[in-house]
Amino acid sequence: QVPWAQSEWMFQSLRRLGHQQAALRIYPGADHSIVRGSRAFYIDYYQQIFAWWEKYLAPQSATEHLQP
Repeated sequence: QVPWAQSEWMFQSLRRLGHQQAALRIYPGADHSIVRGSRAFYIDYYQQIFAWWEKYLAPQSATEHLQP
């Protein structure tokens, strides 16, 4: 497990550097492999990843790449 304090320090450092989109999620009792933890944590973890992907990496529209 990563000590909780290290996670908090990293999060606070990112925020101080201006990364306002940084988010910290704590899954009590989870270790580096979220797969071995709670099913609810596992589902939440992947929902957060997919939401981030759609927000920051998805194209604005399906035809955006076709525009000259």
